[in-house]
Amino acid sequence: MRTLVVLSLLGSCTFTALHAQDGYPDPSFSGDGQVVYDDNGHDESGVAIAVRSDGKIWVLANSYEATMHVLLMRFNNDGGLDNSFFGDGTVELSQGLGNTFSTCMELQADGALLIGGYYIDELGYTAPMVIKVDANGNPVPGFGTGGYALGTSEGYRVTDLGVQSTGTIVVTLGPLATINPAVCTVSGSGVFGVPIPQLQCSLNDRLTALQVQDDDRVLVTGYCGTDNGSNWRALILALNPDLSGDITFSPGHICGQLNIETQGVEYYDSGNPLFYTNDTGNDIAVLGNGDILVAGTTIDTTGNADVYRSSLLKAHEDNSVDASFGPFGWVKPYVGSFFKSLLVQGNKILAVGGTHNATLALARFNTDGTLDLTFGDLGGSTLLAVGSFSTNPGSMAVQPDGRILVVGTAVNNNNDVLVARFNGSVVGVDELAVVPSALVYPNPSSGGFMVSVPRGTTELTLSDALGHVVQRRRLTNEGALWLDVPTPGVYQVNLQGASAYQVARAVVD
Repeated sequence: MRTLVVLSLLGSCTFTALHAQDGYPDPSFSGDGQVVYDDNGHDESGVAIAVRSDGKIWVLANSYEATMHVLLMRFNNDGGLDNSFFGDGTVELSQGLGNTFSTCMELQADGALLIGGYYIDELGYTAPMVIKVDANGNPVPGFGTGGYALGTSEGYRVTDLGVQSTGTIVVTLGPLATINPAVCTVSGSGVFGVPIPQLQCSLNDRLTALQVQDDDRVLVTGYCGTDNGSNWRALILALNPDLSGDITFSPGHICGQLNIETQGVEYYDSGNPLFYTNDTGNDIAVLGNGDILVAGTTIDTTGNADVYRSSLLKAHEDNSVDASFGPFGWVKPYVGSFFKSLLVQGNKILAVGGTHNATLALARFNTDGTLDLTFGDLGGSTLLAVGSFSTNPGSMAVQPDGRILVVGTAVNNNNDVLVARFNGSVVGVDELAVVPSALVYPNPSSGGFMVSVPRGTTELTLSDALGHVVQRRRLTNEGALWLDVPTPGVYQVNLQGASAYQVARAVVD
Protein backbone atom coordinates (compact mmCIF):
# COMPACT_ATOMS: atom_id res chain seq x y z
CA MET A 1 0.00 0.00 0.00
CA ARG A 2 1.01 3.62 -0.52
CA THR A 3 0.55 7.10 0.88
CA LEU A 4 -0.34 10.11 -1.22
CA VAL A 5 -1.85 13.57 -1.09
CA VAL A 6 -5.60 12.97 -1.05
CA LEU A 7 -7.59 14.18 -4.05
CA SER A 8 -11.32 14.66 -3.70
CA LEU A 9 -13.55 13.71 -6.59
CA LEU A 10 -12.85 15.90 -9.55
CA GLY A 11 -15.34 18.24 -11.15
CA SER A 12 -14.83 20.09 -14.40
CA CYS A 13 -11.08 20.47 -14.35
CA THR A 14 -7.96 19.56 -16.23
CA PHE A 15 -5.15 17.51 -14.80
CA THR A 16 -1.77 19.18 -14.52
CA ALA A 17 1.10 16.71 -14.59
CA LEU A 18 2.90 16.49 -11.25
CA HIS A 19 6.25 15.85 -12.95
CA ALA A 20 7.89 16.25 -16.31
CA GLN A 21 6.48 14.47 -19.35
CA ASP A 22 5.10 11.05 -18.54
CA GLY A 23 7.28 8.15 -19.61
CA TYR A 24 10.65 9.86 -19.22
CA PRO A 25 13.17 8.78 -16.55
CA ASP A 26 12.59 10.65 -13.29
CA PRO A 27 15.82 12.50 -12.31
CA SER A 28 14.64 12.86 -8.70
CA PHE A 29 15.26 9.12 -8.38
CA SER A 30 19.00 8.64 -7.86
CA GLY A 31 19.84 11.57 -10.16
CA ASP A 32 19.07 9.87 -13.48
CA GLY A 33 15.98 7.74 -12.81
CA GLN A 34 17.77 4.45 -12.23
CA VAL A 35 19.67 2.44 -9.64
CA VAL A 36 21.89 -0.54 -10.47
CA TYR A 37 22.63 -2.74 -7.46
CA ASP A 38 25.51 -5.24 -7.41
CA ASP A 39 25.58 -7.67 -4.49
CA ASN A 40 29.34 -7.94 -3.96
CA GLY A 41 30.03 -9.10 -7.51
CA HIS A 42 27.43 -11.88 -7.45
CA ASP A 43 24.91 -12.58 -10.20
CA GLU A 44 21.51 -11.04 -9.41
CA SER A 45 18.15 -10.76 -11.15
CA GLY A 46 15.38 -8.29 -10.29
CA VAL A 47 12.02 -10.01 -9.76
CA ALA A 48 9.31 -7.82 -8.19
CA ILE A 49 8.65 -4.40 -6.66
CA ALA A 50 6.10 -2.86 -4.28
CA VAL A 51 5.59 0.42 -2.44
CA ARG A 52 4.98 0.60 1.31
CA SER A 53 2.45 2.92 2.93
CA ASP A 54 5.34 5.12 4.13
CA GLY A 55 6.62 5.55 0.56
CA LYS A 56 9.59 3.21 0.92
CA ILE A 57 10.11 0.69 -1.84
CA TRP A 58 10.42 -3.09 -1.54
CA VAL A 59 12.54 -4.78 -4.21
CA LEU A 60 12.70 -8.56 -4.55
CA ALA A 61 15.60 -10.23 -6.34
CA ASN A 62 17.61 -13.45 -6.59
CA SER A 63 21.34 -13.53 -5.94
CA TYR A 64 23.80 -16.32 -6.67
CA GLU A 65 27.03 -16.94 -4.80
CA ALA A 66 27.74 -20.60 -4.00
CA THR A 67 23.99 -21.20 -4.00
CA MET A 68 20.95 -19.16 -5.02
CA HIS A 69 19.19 -17.15 -2.33
CA VAL A 70 16.40 -14.58 -2.21
CA LEU A 71 17.56 -10.98 -1.82
CA LEU A 72 15.05 -8.56 -0.28
CA MET A 73 15.93 -4.87 -0.45
CA ARG A 74 14.32 -1.68 0.81
CA PHE A 75 14.89 1.67 -0.90
CA ASN A 76 14.01 5.19 0.11
CA ASN A 77 11.83 7.24 -2.21
CA ASP A 78 14.89 9.03 -3.62
CA GLY A 79 16.47 5.76 -4.81
CA GLY A 80 18.96 5.30 -1.98
CA LEU A 81 19.05 2.10 0.05
CA ASP A 82 17.24 2.37 3.39
CA ASN A 83 20.04 1.76 5.90
CA SER A 84 17.52 1.37 8.73
CA PHE A 85 16.68 -2.00 7.13
CA PHE A 86 19.26 -4.54 8.42
CA GLY A 87 21.96 -1.86 8.41
CA ASP A 88 22.52 -1.71 4.64
CA GLY A 89 19.01 -1.96 3.16
CA THR A 90 19.25 -5.66 2.24
CA VAL A 91 18.59 -9.10 3.75
CA GLU A 92 19.16 -12.61 2.38
CA LEU A 93 16.44 -15.27 2.68
CA SER A 94 17.29 -18.98 2.26
CA GLN A 95 15.17 -22.03 2.96
CA GLY A 96 18.14 -24.32 3.53
CA LEU A 97 21.49 -25.38 2.10
CA GLY A 98 20.07 -25.79 -1.40
CA ASN A 99 18.93 -23.12 -3.88
CA THR A 100 16.10 -20.74 -2.94
CA PHE A 101 14.43 -18.90 -5.84
CA SER A 102 11.80 -16.13 -5.84
CA THR A 103 9.37 -15.51 -8.70
CA CYS A 104 6.71 -13.10 -7.36
CA MET A 105 5.69 -10.96 -4.40
CA GLU A 106 2.45 -9.68 -2.84
CA LEU A 107 2.32 -6.80 -0.33
CA GLN A 108 -0.21 -7.28 2.49
CA ALA A 109 -2.27 -4.57 4.17
CA ASP A 110 -0.33 -4.93 7.43
CA GLY A 111 2.96 -4.40 5.61
CA ALA A 112 3.89 -8.10 5.50
CA LEU A 113 5.16 -9.64 2.27
CA LEU A 114 4.29 -12.95 0.64
CA ILE A 115 7.07 -14.20 -1.63
CA GLY A 116 6.42 -17.01 -4.08
CA GLY A 117 9.07 -19.21 -5.64
CA TYR A 118 10.61 -22.65 -5.26
CA TYR A 119 13.37 -24.53 -3.48
CA ILE A 120 15.82 -27.09 -4.88
CA ASP A 121 17.47 -29.14 -2.17
CA GLU A 122 20.94 -30.69 -2.22
CA LEU A 123 19.61 -33.82 -3.97
CA GLY A 124 17.91 -31.83 -6.74
CA TYR A 125 14.34 -32.22 -5.41
CA THR A 126 12.24 -29.20 -6.45
CA ALA A 127 9.32 -28.00 -4.31
CA PRO A 128 6.98 -24.97 -4.59
CA MET A 129 7.53 -22.39 -1.88
CA VAL A 130 5.90 -19.36 -0.25
CA ILE A 131 7.83 -17.19 2.22
CA LYS A 132 6.11 -14.76 4.59
CA VAL A 133 8.06 -11.91 6.14
CA ASP A 134 6.72 -9.18 8.41
CA ALA A 135 6.87 -5.44 7.75
CA ASN A 136 10.45 -5.40 9.04
CA GLY A 137 11.62 -8.17 6.70
CA ASN A 138 11.76 -10.94 9.31
CA PRO A 139 10.35 -14.40 8.48
CA VAL A 140 7.04 -14.96 10.32
CA PRO A 141 7.44 -17.92 12.73
CA GLY A 142 3.79 -19.02 12.59
CA PHE A 143 3.87 -19.44 8.82
CA GLY A 144 5.08 -22.82 7.55
CA THR A 145 8.37 -23.64 9.23
CA GLY A 146 10.01 -20.46 10.43
CA GLY A 147 8.32 -18.37 7.74
CA TYR A 148 8.96 -20.83 4.87
CA ALA A 149 6.11 -22.95 3.47
CA LEU A 150 7.03 -25.82 1.11
CA GLY A 151 4.72 -27.97 -0.98
CA THR A 152 5.28 -31.70 -1.30
CA SER A 153 4.61 -32.00 -5.05
CA GLU A 154 7.98 -32.49 -6.71
CA GLY A 155 8.74 -30.55 -9.88
CA TYR A 156 6.45 -27.56 -9.30
CA ARG A 157 7.34 -23.92 -8.70
CA VAL A 158 5.07 -21.01 -7.75
CA THR A 159 4.72 -18.65 -10.73
CA ASP A 160 2.28 -16.15 -9.16
CA LEU A 161 0.16 -15.72 -6.05
CA GLY A 162 -2.78 -13.78 -4.66
CA VAL A 163 -4.83 -13.71 -1.45
CA GLN A 164 -8.57 -14.24 -1.04
CA SER A 165 -10.66 -12.33 1.52
CA THR A 166 -10.56 -15.39 3.81
CA GLY A 167 -6.77 -15.17 4.01
CA THR A 168 -6.31 -18.21 1.78
CA ILE A 169 -3.36 -17.84 -0.59
CA VAL A 170 -3.89 -18.98 -4.17
CA VAL A 171 -0.87 -19.88 -6.30
CA THR A 172 -0.26 -20.93 -9.87
CA LEU A 173 2.18 -23.81 -10.22
CA GLY A 174 4.45 -24.11 -13.23
CA PRO A 175 6.21 -27.35 -14.01
CA LEU A 176 9.93 -27.92 -14.02
CA ALA A 177 9.30 -31.50 -15.16
CA THR A 178 6.88 -33.37 -17.41
CA ILE A 179 3.80 -32.59 -15.30
CA ASN A 180 0.68 -30.53 -15.93
CA PRO A 181 0.52 -26.94 -14.64
CA ALA A 182 -1.82 -26.51 -11.69
CA VAL A 183 -3.42 -24.13 -9.22
CA CYS A 184 -3.23 -24.66 -5.48
CA THR A 185 -4.21 -23.12 -2.16
CA VAL A 186 -1.88 -22.32 0.72
CA SER A 187 -3.50 -21.78 4.12
CA GLY A 188 -2.90 -18.68 6.21
CA SER A 189 -0.58 -20.77 8.37
CA GLY A 190 1.47 -21.92 5.38
CA VAL A 191 0.11 -25.38 4.53
CA PHE A 192 0.01 -26.27 0.83
CA GLY A 193 -3.13 -27.96 -0.46
CA VAL A 194 -3.26 -30.61 -3.18
CA PRO A 195 -2.37 -29.15 -6.61
CA ILE A 196 -5.28 -29.09 -9.06
CA PRO A 197 -3.99 -29.74 -12.61
CA GLN A 198 -5.61 -27.44 -15.17
CA LEU A 199 -4.16 -28.21 -18.60
CA GLN A 200 -3.39 -31.50 -20.24
CA CYS A 201 -2.63 -30.47 -23.81
CA SER A 202 1.13 -30.87 -24.07
CA LEU A 203 4.44 -30.63 -22.27
CA ASN A 204 4.53 -26.94 -23.25
CA ASP A 205 1.48 -25.88 -21.22
CA ARG A 206 2.12 -23.12 -18.66
CA LEU A 207 0.22 -21.06 -16.11
CA THR A 208 2.05 -17.78 -15.63
CA ALA A 209 -0.04 -15.24 -13.67
CA LEU A 210 -3.25 -14.82 -11.71
CA GLN A 211 -5.50 -12.18 -10.18
CA VAL A 212 -7.89 -12.71 -7.30
CA GLN A 213 -11.19 -10.87 -7.84
CA ASP A 214 -13.17 -8.96 -5.22
CA ASP A 215 -15.61 -11.90 -4.98
CA ASP A 216 -12.67 -14.32 -4.50
CA ARG A 217 -12.98 -15.80 -7.96
CA VAL A 218 -9.62 -16.24 -9.64
CA LEU A 219 -8.50 -15.36 -13.17
CA VAL A 220 -5.41 -17.10 -14.54
CA THR A 221 -3.47 -16.68 -17.76
CA GLY A 222 -0.77 -18.65 -19.51
CA TYR A 223 -0.62 -20.68 -22.70
CA CYS A 224 -1.02 -24.16 -24.09
CA GLY A 225 0.68 -25.74 -27.07
CA THR A 226 1.76 -28.89 -28.78
CA ASP A 227 4.64 -31.13 -27.77
CA ASN A 228 6.78 -29.85 -30.64
CA GLY A 229 6.38 -26.28 -29.36
CA SER A 230 4.27 -24.94 -32.25
CA ASN A 231 0.96 -23.06 -32.21
CA TRP A 232 0.87 -21.87 -28.61
CA ARG A 233 -2.44 -20.30 -27.62
CA ALA A 234 -2.98 -17.69 -24.90
CA LEU A 235 -5.59 -18.67 -22.34
CA ILE A 236 -7.84 -17.20 -19.70
CA LEU A 237 -8.86 -19.60 -16.96
CA ALA A 238 -11.80 -18.57 -14.77
CA LEU A 239 -12.07 -20.28 -11.38
CA ASN A 240 -14.64 -20.20 -8.62
CA PRO A 241 -13.44 -19.28 -5.10
CA ASP A 242 -12.89 -23.00 -4.37
CA LEU A 243 -10.74 -23.18 -7.56
CA SER A 244 -13.25 -25.28 -9.47
CA GLY A 245 -13.86 -24.24 -13.06
CA ASP A 246 -16.33 -21.39 -13.53
CA ILE A 247 -18.66 -22.79 -16.20
CA THR A 248 -20.35 -19.39 -16.60
CA PHE A 249 -17.23 -18.40 -18.52
CA SER A 250 -18.91 -19.62 -21.71
CA PRO A 251 -17.38 -20.78 -25.02
CA GLY A 252 -17.42 -18.85 -28.28
CA HIS A 253 -15.79 -18.25 -31.63
CA ILE A 254 -12.91 -15.77 -31.73
CA CYS A 255 -10.64 -14.79 -34.62
CA GLY A 256 -12.00 -17.56 -36.79
CA GLN A 257 -10.87 -20.23 -34.33
CA LEU A 258 -13.21 -22.31 -32.19
CA ASN A 259 -12.37 -21.79 -28.55
CA ILE A 260 -12.22 -24.97 -26.54
CA GLU A 261 -14.21 -24.47 -23.34
CA THR A 262 -13.80 -26.97 -20.52
CA GLN A 263 -14.81 -25.95 -17.01
CA GLY A 264 -14.00 -22.30 -17.41
CA VAL A 265 -10.97 -22.45 -19.70
CA GLU A 266 -10.86 -20.30 -22.82
CA TYR A 267 -8.12 -20.47 -25.43
CA TYR A 268 -7.52 -17.41 -27.60
CA ASP A 269 -5.76 -17.94 -30.92
CA SER A 270 -5.07 -14.90 -33.11
CA GLY A 271 -3.38 -16.92 -35.86
CA ASN A 272 -6.30 -16.71 -38.31
CA PRO A 273 -6.82 -14.46 -40.19
CA LEU A 274 -4.03 -12.08 -39.14
CA PHE A 275 -1.02 -14.36 -39.70
CA TYR A 276 0.04 -14.52 -36.08
CA THR A 277 0.82 -17.67 -34.18
CA ASN A 278 2.25 -18.81 -30.83
CA ASP A 279 0.26 -16.40 -28.66
CA THR A 280 1.19 -16.46 -24.96
CA GLY A 281 -0.23 -14.83 -21.86
CA ASN A 282 2.35 -13.55 -19.36
CA ASP A 283 0.23 -11.35 -17.08
CA ILE A 284 -3.44 -10.59 -16.42
CA ALA A 285 -5.35 -7.57 -15.07
CA VAL A 286 -8.94 -6.36 -14.84
CA LEU A 287 -10.37 -2.97 -15.74
CA GLY A 288 -12.90 -1.23 -13.50
CA ASN A 289 -15.79 -2.36 -15.71
CA GLY A 290 -14.78 -6.04 -15.42
CA ASP A 291 -13.07 -6.38 -18.79
CA ILE A 292 -10.06 -8.71 -18.72
CA LEU A 293 -6.64 -7.82 -20.12
CA VAL A 294 -3.86 -10.27 -20.97
CA ALA A 295 -0.32 -9.16 -21.89
CA GLY A 296 2.16 -11.44 -23.61
CA THR A 297 3.80 -12.10 -26.93
CA THR A 298 3.00 -13.39 -30.39
CA ILE A 299 4.83 -14.27 -33.59
CA ASP A 300 4.24 -12.31 -36.79
CA THR A 301 4.56 -14.77 -39.71
CA THR A 302 3.85 -12.30 -42.52
CA GLY A 303 7.49 -11.72 -43.48
CA ASN A 304 10.38 -13.91 -44.55
CA ALA A 305 11.23 -14.71 -40.95
CA ASP A 306 9.12 -15.14 -37.84
CA VAL A 307 9.23 -11.97 -35.73
CA TYR A 308 8.26 -11.86 -32.06
CA ARG A 309 6.20 -8.87 -31.00
CA SER A 310 4.33 -7.77 -27.90
CA SER A 311 0.58 -8.31 -27.62
CA LEU A 312 -2.46 -7.30 -25.57
CA LEU A 313 -5.78 -9.16 -25.51
CA LYS A 314 -8.99 -7.65 -24.13
CA ALA A 315 -11.97 -9.85 -23.31
CA HIS A 316 -15.29 -9.20 -21.60
CA GLU A 317 -16.47 -10.94 -18.44
CA ASP A 318 -18.38 -13.50 -20.55
CA ASN A 319 -15.12 -14.36 -22.45
CA SER A 320 -16.09 -12.63 -25.70
CA VAL A 321 -13.33 -10.37 -27.00
CA ASP A 322 -13.78 -6.61 -27.22
CA ALA A 323 -14.08 -6.04 -30.97
CA SER A 324 -13.30 -2.34 -30.50
CA PHE A 325 -9.91 -3.22 -29.02
CA GLY A 326 -7.74 -3.51 -32.11
CA PRO A 327 -8.59 -6.15 -34.73
CA PHE A 328 -10.57 -8.97 -33.12
CA GLY A 329 -9.69 -7.95 -29.56
CA TRP A 330 -5.90 -8.01 -30.08
CA VAL A 331 -3.34 -5.22 -30.12
CA LYS A 332 0.12 -6.24 -31.37
CA PRO A 333 2.39 -3.18 -31.59
CA TYR A 334 6.11 -3.25 -32.30
CA VAL A 335 6.73 -1.87 -28.84
CA GLY A 336 8.70 -4.90 -27.73
CA SER A 337 9.33 -8.54 -28.45
CA PHE A 338 7.13 -9.41 -25.46
CA PHE A 339 5.21 -7.91 -22.57
CA LYS A 340 6.09 -9.33 -19.16
CA SER A 341 4.00 -7.29 -16.69
CA LEU A 342 0.69 -5.45 -16.85
CA LEU A 343 -1.00 -2.82 -14.63
CA VAL A 344 -4.19 -0.81 -14.89
CA GLN A 345 -3.66 2.84 -13.95
CA GLY A 346 -7.00 4.66 -13.88
CA ASN A 347 -8.20 4.54 -17.48
CA LYS A 348 -4.75 3.71 -18.84
CA ILE A 349 -2.98 0.40 -19.35
CA LEU A 350 0.71 0.05 -18.52
CA ALA A 351 2.79 -2.77 -19.97
CA VAL A 352 6.49 -3.46 -19.55
CA GLY A 353 8.55 -5.96 -21.51
CA GLY A 354 11.65 -6.39 -23.60
CA THR A 355 12.65 -5.67 -27.18
CA HIS A 356 14.37 -7.79 -29.82
CA ASN A 357 17.67 -6.04 -29.08
CA ALA A 358 17.35 -6.73 -25.33
CA THR A 359 16.32 -3.35 -23.97
CA LEU A 360 13.53 -2.70 -21.50
CA ALA A 361 10.33 -1.33 -23.07
CA LEU A 362 7.59 0.53 -21.15
CA ALA A 363 4.33 1.47 -22.87
CA ARG A 364 1.02 3.11 -21.96
CA PHE A 365 -2.23 2.39 -23.79
CA ASN A 366 -5.71 3.83 -23.82
CA THR A 367 -8.52 1.41 -23.03
CA ASP A 368 -9.37 1.10 -26.74
CA GLY A 369 -5.92 -0.39 -27.40
CA THR A 370 -4.34 2.68 -28.96
CA LEU A 371 -0.99 3.86 -27.65
CA ASP A 372 -1.14 6.95 -25.44
CA LEU A 373 0.87 9.34 -27.60
CA THR A 374 1.52 11.67 -24.66
CA PHE A 375 3.64 8.98 -22.99
CA GLY A 376 7.37 8.56 -23.54
CA ASP A 377 9.51 9.71 -26.45
CA LEU A 378 8.44 7.04 -28.97
CA GLY A 379 4.76 7.86 -29.33
CA GLY A 380 3.36 5.90 -26.40
CA SER A 381 6.45 4.04 -25.23
CA THR A 382 9.98 4.48 -24.00
CA LEU A 383 13.08 2.27 -24.07
CA LEU A 384 15.76 1.84 -21.43
CA ALA A 385 19.11 0.09 -21.92
CA VAL A 386 21.32 -0.13 -18.84
CA GLY A 387 23.47 -3.26 -18.89
CA SER A 388 26.54 -3.63 -21.08
CA PHE A 389 24.83 -6.51 -22.89
CA SER A 390 21.08 -6.29 -22.22
CA THR A 391 18.34 -5.08 -19.87
CA ASN A 392 15.61 -7.53 -18.92
CA PRO A 393 12.25 -6.61 -17.32
CA GLY A 394 10.82 -8.01 -14.11
CA SER A 395 7.70 -6.23 -12.89
CA MET A 396 6.42 -2.74 -12.06
CA ALA A 397 4.44 -0.71 -9.56
CA VAL A 398 2.75 2.70 -9.66
CA GLN A 399 3.23 5.21 -6.86
CA PRO A 400 0.21 7.24 -5.64
CA ASP A 401 1.39 10.31 -7.58
CA GLY A 402 1.46 8.27 -10.80
CA ARG A 403 5.20 7.76 -11.13
CA ILE A 404 6.10 4.30 -12.42
CA LEU A 405 8.65 1.96 -10.84
CA VAL A 406 10.17 -0.90 -12.82
CA VAL A 407 12.49 -3.63 -11.57
CA GLY A 408 14.60 -5.79 -13.84
CA THR A 409 18.08 -7.07 -14.57
CA ALA A 410 21.02 -5.20 -16.07
CA VAL A 411 23.16 -7.82 -17.81
CA ASN A 412 26.82 -6.92 -17.43
CA ASN A 413 29.81 -9.23 -16.92
CA ASN A 414 27.79 -10.24 -13.89
CA ASN A 415 24.06 -9.57 -13.68
CA ASP A 416 22.85 -6.70 -11.48
CA VAL A 417 19.46 -5.59 -10.15
CA LEU A 418 17.98 -2.58 -11.96
CA VAL A 419 15.40 -0.29 -10.35
CA ALA A 420 14.10 2.53 -12.55
CA ARG A 421 11.48 5.22 -12.07
CA PHE A 422 9.65 7.02 -14.84
CA ASN A 423 7.64 10.21 -14.69
CA GLY A 424 3.91 9.70 -14.51
CA SER A 425 0.81 11.54 -13.44
CA VAL A 426 -2.48 10.52 -11.88
CA VAL A 427 -4.80 9.55 -14.71
CA GLY A 428 -8.42 8.54 -14.97
CA VAL A 429 -10.75 11.35 -16.10
CA ASP A 430 -9.85 12.14 -19.69
CA GLU A 431 -11.93 9.64 -21.68
CA LEU A 432 -15.52 10.59 -20.77
CA ALA A 433 -17.36 13.72 -19.73
CA VAL A 434 -17.04 14.58 -16.05
CA VAL A 435 -20.14 14.54 -13.84
CA PRO A 436 -20.82 17.29 -11.29
CA SER A 437 -18.43 17.28 -8.35
CA ALA A 438 -18.94 14.69 -5.62
CA LEU A 439 -17.07 13.94 -2.40
CA VAL A 440 -15.49 11.11 -0.45
CA TYR A 441 -15.62 11.74 3.29
CA PRO A 442 -14.13 11.50 5.84
CA ASN A 443 -10.80 11.42 4.06
CA PRO A 444 -8.51 10.11 5.52
CA SER A 445 -10.76 7.72 7.41
CA SER A 446 -10.71 4.62 9.57
CA GLY A 447 -12.69 1.52 8.61
CA GLY A 448 -14.49 3.04 5.65
CA PHE A 449 -15.88 6.22 4.13
CA MET A 450 -18.97 7.78 2.59
CA VAL A 451 -19.29 8.37 -1.14
CA SER A 452 -21.68 11.01 -2.45
CA VAL A 453 -23.17 9.41 -5.58
CA PRO A 454 -24.43 11.82 -8.26
CA ARG A 455 -27.49 11.19 -10.41
CA GLY A 456 -26.94 8.91 -13.37
CA THR A 457 -24.22 6.81 -11.75
CA THR A 458 -24.70 3.13 -12.60
CA GLU A 459 -21.63 1.48 -11.10
CA LEU A 460 -19.09 2.09 -8.36
CA THR A 461 -15.73 0.32 -8.35
CA LEU A 462 -13.23 0.48 -5.50
CA SER A 463 -9.64 -0.49 -6.35
CA ASP A 464 -6.52 -0.72 -4.23
CA ALA A 465 -3.21 1.00 -5.02
CA LEU A 466 -2.14 -1.87 -7.29
CA GLY A 467 -5.31 -1.63 -9.40
CA HIS A 468 -6.92 -4.75 -7.92
CA VAL A 469 -10.71 -4.46 -7.63
CA VAL A 470 -11.78 -4.63 -3.96
CA GLN A 471 -15.50 -3.88 -4.31
CA ARG A 472 -17.92 -3.36 -7.18
CA ARG A 473 -21.49 -2.07 -6.74
CA ARG A 474 -24.31 -1.75 -9.26
CA LEU A 475 -26.20 1.47 -8.48
CA THR A 476 -29.73 2.66 -9.27
CA ASN A 477 -30.13 5.70 -7.02
CA GLU A 478 -28.22 8.85 -6.22
CA GLY A 479 -27.34 9.78 -2.67
CA ALA A 480 -24.77 8.86 -0.05
CA LEU A 481 -23.27 5.36 0.07
CA TRP A 482 -21.12 3.99 2.91
CA LEU A 483 -18.26 1.64 1.99
CA ASP A 484 -16.79 -0.66 4.61
CA VAL A 485 -13.02 -0.72 4.03
CA PRO A 486 -11.37 -2.36 7.06
CA THR A 487 -7.93 -2.74 5.47
CA PRO A 488 -5.68 0.35 5.70
CA GLY A 489 -4.28 1.68 2.45
CA VAL A 490 -4.81 4.00 -0.50
CA TYR A 491 -7.86 3.41 -2.70
CA GLN A 492 -9.38 4.71 -5.91
CA VAL A 493 -13.13 5.18 -6.26
CA ASN A 494 -14.51 5.05 -9.82
CA LEU A 495 -18.07 6.22 -10.51
CA GLN A 496 -19.36 5.13 -13.92
CA GLY A 497 -22.44 6.51 -15.67
CA ALA A 498 -23.91 6.32 -19.14
CA SER A 499 -22.00 9.42 -20.23
CA ALA A 500 -19.63 10.20 -17.39
CA TYR A 501 -16.70 8.81 -15.46
CA GLN A 502 -15.43 10.20 -12.18
CA VAL A 503 -12.45 9.30 -10.01
CA ALA A 504 -11.54 9.88 -6.37
CA ARG A 505 -8.61 8.90 -4.17
CA ALA A 506 -9.14 8.03 -0.51
CA VAL A 507 -6.92 6.94 2.36
CA VAL A 508 -7.93 4.48 5.07
CA ASP A 509 -5.68 4.65 8.14
